Amino acid sequence: MRLKDDSKLIHTSVGFLGLGKLGGPVFEAMSENYRDCDGYDPVFTPEKTVEEVVKDKDLVFIAVPTPHEKRYDGSEPTYDLPVKDFDYTILKEVLIELDQILDKRTLVCLISTVLPGTIRNQLMEYVNNYRFVYNPYLIGMGTVKDDFFNPEMMIIGSDNPEDMDELKMFYDPMMPKETRWEMGTIEEAECIKVFYNTFISAKLGLVNMIQDVAHKVGNINSENVAMALANSTYRIMSPMYMKPGMGDGGPCHPRDNIALRKLAQDLDLGYDLFAEIMKARDMQAKNMADFLSQFDMPVVIMNRNFKRETQLEDGSPFTLVGSFIDDVQYEHVSAVPSVYLYGFGVNEEDWAPCSIIVDVTRQYVTKRDDIRVIHYGDTSCVN
Repeated sequence: MRLKDDSKLIHTSVGFLGLGKLGGPVFEAMSENYRDCDGYDPVFTPEKTVEEVVKDKDLVFIAVPTPHEKRYDGSEPTYDLPVKDFDYTILKEVLIELDQILDKRTLVCLISTVLPGTIRNQLMEYVNNYRFVYNPYLIGMGTVKDDFFNPEMMIIGSDNPEDMDELKMFYDPMMPKETRWEMGTIEEAECIKVFYNTFISAKLGLVNMIQDVAHKVGNINSENVAMALANSTYRIMSPMYMKPGMGDGGPCHPRDNIALRKLAQDLDLGYDLFAEIMKARDMQAKNMADFLSQFDMPVVIMNRNFKRETQLEDGSPFTLVGSFIDDVQYEHVSAVPSVYLYGFGVNEEDWAPCSIIVDVTRQYVTKRDDIRVIHYGDTSCVN
């Protein structure tokens, strides 16, 4: 998407570090729209230096590698390898060098992939003299430039809303008007990037499991099954079940996964995603129980029904949480200060002063000054 009239090329100055398989096409795209756009890469532009490319620039983009070792790229079996983070050595070296060159007039935008918590815990100590935002892309190899100009969403994370707005203004002339902007904390941006990719991996893992089952059982076209699910836009391919809260419950879902463990065993698939799904559900409930127990107060779980719309208690995730707590009460108003797990249908009028509500919906607001509400799952601010 090049601006048709060269006289209208935008004058914001841009420095770009890293011109590889991601950075190269993105730099080219920016160069089509910005008059003063310079790039550096030790392989592709060895005649340049970092300083001459970034000095006095308005914006500097970092697209350097954060690699794994070769055998961690997925082309060989990885399930039995020791777990390892990305290697941030190159990135740290770049941040340190920039800190010696730039000042607060420059906004530095990191594109490279990092794990949630990395920037705050490992990288910000090197960011002192310039402004910083995290700006990861959701781009497929082979379609980098097209994906850049037509993004599913643009992600920006920063501690400073003004810096996010400045970066958005930079992108606006290049992006469609309907572009979705997801702007929040640095940690939220880190999560959006990596969990987006993990969702894709999980989908492929599930759909290829259908393929394996079809091969083992017989008389099944796996594509017919997969398309039946793909066209299910009410619950599966939709925003449904995308609100964090309590685990899956009811008389069907948990039992189905438990039973499917037997199928995976009988068919000798060699893996058991169903076991991992149920383990995750159990451990998520235990994490909630541990959180409730840390207050050293009686724990009261206000709900046994597995969701708001029914009184059925089958497979209740609330009861599952309670199973990890030694002395738990259900639907009981305690005369002493207590910690209440809130999901829905609450009446706080008779609760003892100094009680705590742990709200997994992140929507509850108490009417009492002597009751504390904790919005479980929201650590972006102090509850």
